[in-house]
Amino acid sequence: MVAVFLAINRVDLAQKLVAQTRAWCEDVPIAQLAEAWTRLFAGGSKYGEASSIFDELAQASSVSSSRLLTAQAVCRMHLAQFPEALELLQEALEKEANAPDTLANLVVCAGHAGLPQETRSRHLAQLRHAAPAHPFVVGLDAKATEFDAAAAKLGSQ
Repeated sequence: MVAVFLAINRVDLAQKLVAQTRAWCEDVPIAQLAEAWTRLFAGGSKYGEASSIFDELAQASSVSSSRLLTAQAVCRMHLAQFPEALELLQEALEKEANAPDTLANLVVCAGHAGLPQETRSRHLAQLRHAAPAHPFVVGLDAKATEFDAAAAKLGSQ
């Protein structure tokens, strides 16, 4: 239910559900994961708290997953810790080479970290190949089309 509330931008309802859940199963990993995602969606000062929860889950887990590493990286990006985020995303790609969300976040993080355009283009090409219908790719293509139309309109004036 927390995932559903977050998907429809009802962080308030997700927070209430997490609080209720914490009362009876505080140390259960799925409850901790729901709490971390809710704090990540809440933003602001909650980014650090979400990062701590994801870090704790990664250390406690016998097997860290690509998704968990990507979640840690997203927190690091929100905290402007781009070198650390890049390391986590690279580690996530080692576990799952074509994970679309990892690749999308790697493209964004590479831009913020100031990596060369060639590196960002390579990651974007890998994402386009792995998941051409990923929302990041679709949104980027839509913005490129809008830009081209605006440029053509201004060029004809």
